[in-house]
Amino acid sequence: MSARQARHDPVPLLEWVTAGLGALVALALVGVIGWSALNERPDELPRLSVEAGPLEPAGPRRAVRFTVRNDAGRTAKQVQVEGKLGEQTASATLDYVPGRSQESGALLFDAEPGGGTVELRVTGYQLP
Repeated sequence: MSARQARHDPVPLLEWVTAGLGALVALALVGVIGWSALNERPDELPRLSVEAGPLEPAGPRRAVRFTVRNDAGRTAKQVQVEGKLGEQTASATLDYVPGRSQESGALLFDAEPGGGTVELRVTGYQLP
């Protein structure tokens, strides 16, 4: 084997940069997962709140859009929302409201009573 064959070509700079970026991304992911694992409390229950939008026409009916917010880290599933407008009630179920996030939906009412306001509340959920 000659001296020329024993020498290795140097690693290109772009390869070093790519490897460094990959290592940084991997370390960041490990850090986020580790932080989440250390700060998540499995005994914590979801903290759900609901906020209503204005009444809107929806054909012959009235709709009110709502947003359910979960301020805890734990996911809630089958979140049940109930609304009352005058004597009418309506309900909806959201499949999931992940921890530290929000999901939206709408309730439909037959008619809008004069001066009526919509009252919303979360009536139940399941733990996944």
